[in-house]
Amino acid sequence: MQDPSHLQKVCSHFRSYLNLEELPSEKADAYQRNLDQFRGKIAACDSFESLMRGDKIEHFRAYKYHLGTATFDHKVYRAVIEANLVLKNTVQKL
Repeated sequence: MQDPSHLQKVCSHFRSYLNLEELPSEKADAYQRNLDQFRGKIAACDSFESLMRGDKIEHFRAYKYHLGTATFDHKVYRAVIEANLVLKNTVQKL
């Protein structure tokens, strides 16, 4: 995601197509912070057991589901993608 303005435009088109209102900035920032926390917890795992302990993956999946249409905000979408990549890389590393 080299060009954040491009992602912003794409998400704006999705919201427009689905007839969704723009997510308030403070909500998007809160979702982004929560996703960053998930990303940090996942990245800190040094074994497969530590990754599975506390249901980190299941909580992460449930949180993404909970986001619903908020996912179409560019900040939230970017945070979801970054956290997904950290999870993939962590699993591959372990």
